[in-house]
Amino acid sequence: MRIGICDDEKEIRHTFAEKIRRIYPKAELEQYPSGEELLSADRMPDILLLDIRMPGRDGMETAKKLREKGGETVIIFVTALEDFVFQAFDVGAFHYLVKPFDDNKFREVLSRAVGQVEGRERAESTESRQEKPRLIVTAGGKHVSVNLEDIVYAEVFDRKVIVHTMDADIEYYGKMKELEKQAGEELYRPHRAYLINFNYIVKYDASNIYLKRGQVLMARQNYREFVQRYLRYNQRKGQEYMEQGGIWWKAVSYGLPVSEIVLMGYCLYRLTAPFMERKKGALRAGMAYVLVMGGIYVLFLRLEGLSLRRMMGALAVFLVMCRTDRRNYGQKAFLVQTFFSLHRFAGAVAEMVYDNLYYFIGNTDYMAAHPDLSFALYVGVCGIYLAAELLFMGVSVWFILRTYVYRDTGMSKKELFVLMTPSFLGVTGYWAIWHYRNFYIAEIQRNSDFYDMLSLFYYIVAMVTIVAVIALYQSIKAGQEERMQNKLLAVQVEDIRRHIAQVENLYQDIRGLRHDMANHIATLEGLYEVDRAEEAKAYGAQLKNALSQTTGQLKSGNPVTDVILLGVKKEAEKRGIAFRSAFYYPTGSHVDAFDISVVLNNALQNALENAAKSEKENGKTYICVRSYRRNNAYMIEVRNSFPGTVQWDAPNGLPVTSKGKKDSQSHGYGLANIRRVAGKYSGDIAVDIREGEFCLNIMLMME
Repeated sequence: MRIGICDDEKEIRHTFAEKIRRIYPKAELEQYPSGEELLSADRMPDILLLDIRMPGRDGMETAKKLREKGGETVIIFVTALEDFVFQAFDVGAFHYLVKPFDDNKFREVLSRAVGQVEGRERAESTESRQEKPRLIVTAGGKHVSVNLEDIVYAEVFDRKVIVHTMDADIEYYGKMKELEKQAGEELYRPHRAYLINFNYIVKYDASNIYLKRGQVLMARQNYREFVQRYLRYNQRKGQEYMEQGGIWWKAVSYGLPVSEIVLMGYCLYRLTAPFMERKKGALRAGMAYVLVMGGIYVLFLRLEGLSLRRMMGALAVFLVMCRTDRRNYGQKAFLVQTFFSLHRFAGAVAEMVYDNLYYFIGNTDYMAAHPDLSFALYVGVCGIYLAAELLFMGVSVWFILRTYVYRDTGMSKKELFVLMTPSFLGVTGYWAIWHYRNFYIAEIQRNSDFYDMLSLFYYIVAMVTIVAVIALYQSIKAGQEERMQNKLLAVQVEDIRRHIAQVENLYQDIRGLRHDMANHIATLEGLYEVDRAEEAKAYGAQLKNALSQTTGQLKSGNPVTDVILLGVKKEAEKRGIAFRSAFYYPTGSHVDAFDISVVLNNALQNALENAAKSEKENGKTYICVRSYRRNNAYMIEVRNSFPGTVQWDAPNGLPVTSKGKKDSQSHGYGLANIRRVAGKYSGDIAVDIREGEFCLNIMLMME
């Protein structure tokens, strides 16, 4: 297989030569700096990578002249210009690659071009093989016919040529030079006295060639040419082996990307499963990735650019995740971005392993002597590529799942930006390295080991950085969660202290009433003894009113809530705030009295603060609290006058009033505490800001 590269830039020619050697190490490469040099060559390549913009005769004119000469070369235009796409069809171009493009796309196009050449050569070789070339000589007065492929070697001795096969030796008078011309490329003359068949070589050195039958001398001046000829022979035989098993080569070539897509779909499922409400959502996301990426690969092989494919795949996965779990969209966007970034880096590392391993093994003397092992090498290296990519992705996903603890916590826009920055910067660096690798490595015929190690180091550092930033983010979240719990605990302690103070006040009132009770009874007895019943009756009414004010007229059905309501009522009356209550404790339910007290205390304290502010502005102040049941839901509603403005805290969806910083924080923690209790009973809170009124609704599920 002869592959030519025609480009006026030496760097570009060397870069493509390196790519081709990694994919087809046995191919014969020819480089042409101009269209004129290509057209003047004695032999045209089977496949030609042709640039369009070149000084002198451009690529399009060169292709037209090439077709006029009747060549069947498979032409692949490689250019940064998109304006000549339709003209390319006029010259029968096989493909039109627009720079920049990734290595997978290049491998795919080149593989299909090789397949086309193989099919044509297979048809031609079928006819040529029907009649094998033969050597007819006169030996011992008889005409003897020998297949050229059966000759192990021939030697000249005393004006005779002795032909050695595996079974016999044939002597005849003749010249070695004539036999050499008749033999063609299958046999080679390493020494003026010997002609050997490449197919029977066992080993060789600079002085001798060891055959399956016999040994011949090597002329030192012919050693380098012999090695080159033997290498080309093995390349040709290896290509023939590929033709015989071409369907398997193509099966592996097409099966590799499909297998990669399936494995990455599984990694996506494992990454997203803990973050989805149901595992079915993660399974659907993984299936969406496999179907979209696989469908694009199978149905639209000519779609340029792997980035466009990945963008389409990422969008499909994100939409499926949002459709199946309508929560925390920012987190889903982060997971999708992180997955595709890690996939890019893991794939780059695996590709470097693939390229270097294939290049190293494919260019050993052993592989040169055993071209029949080329397919096994290709399959083995492809397996190593998949294993390396799966290993790097699996380790990354494992670390992320281990460090990402607060999976149900919402993600703000700022947090999303910070978390996605390492992925974005890493991918930007990836593209910079990719462009450098494809267009600026030119001084040597393969990438330097230093450059490969530097690229490998960058990819691994990028993956580690993404995981490290996630771990740091979770550490910060843990600190915030701890501080929040401490502040909520402080609020609860304050609620308990307020409970105790209210009970103590009530107890003091009761003690005072008890202390005066004897005097009151004596007074009533005295009034009745002197027959002053009307005065005694009036005195009893006053005593009853005082007793009601002490014990409270609010009866909610629970002594704890009675104390809270009575305390808030007294405080409201001191501030001139109208207080109305239609609250009733849900007796017979599983709701804990302490939880109800937390809700009431926080809600009514917030109402007192807002109503007091309303008094300063318009003098109309009130607090209303009521409760009711709707099916299995127990509802608590607290309304109060409120002329202020409200700002909303995006992360938690709670309002932040226009009060001072200290009060605003305590207000926020009060509502957060109420929401925490409501969540305990599968409920939530809702805030409604009407004109001049703040309304808080709390829902607790009874069952």
